[in-house]
Amino acid sequence: TSLADVTTRFKGWITKLYVDATGQQVHKGDPLFEIYSPELYSAQSDYLIADGAMKAGAKMRLLNLNISEDQIAELERSKKVKEALTIKAPRDGIVVEKMAVEGQTADDSMRLYRIADLSLVWVQAQIYEQDLPFIQLGQDAEVTLSYLPDRKFQGRVTYVYPTVDEKTRTARVRMEFHNPGYFLKPGM
Repeated sequence: TSLADVTTRFKGWITKLYVDATGQQVHKGDPLFEIYSPELYSAQSDYLIADGAMKAGAKMRLLNLNISEDQIAELERSKKVKEALTIKAPRDGIVVEKMAVEGQTADDSMRLYRIADLSLVWVQAQIYEQDLPFIQLGQDAEVTLSYLPDRKFQGRVTYVYPTVDEKTRTARVRMEFHNPGYFLKPGM
């Protein structure tokens, strides 16, 4: 539930990467990459030369291109059109997918990064159908890992799936665990 996709709302070219690897931790507002776009360059120019009611329309165009209020304020202060715009992380998390490559063309709505907050993770278990009466929502759960046998993770049952697998005669149960130190990893 804590995923964020990073896209642009305009076509452009990635000129510089700040985050160049999956698994890298980022904080909200950290720079991810810089992108050049003729459409964005034109929108900034239009904003700077606009007066009165035209200014509001030019600002709306920038906002529609997903340019932040802070970036618009910086444009207003500097009175200089930026050739490349810095795209920043929308949330704290770990980069779980990185499709951005320096020099590539990025089309509007093309996913360039996926960032996940892994401080709270889901653990799914298969429970035999005869054991389902012993499982309740909100029930405490404990998990140990083979590579950390002396460490116990405390969580709770948050969802019991409504179906049973016909072959294994098991139902899935979802549990949530806080993940300090990020010891629990997706796919474990």
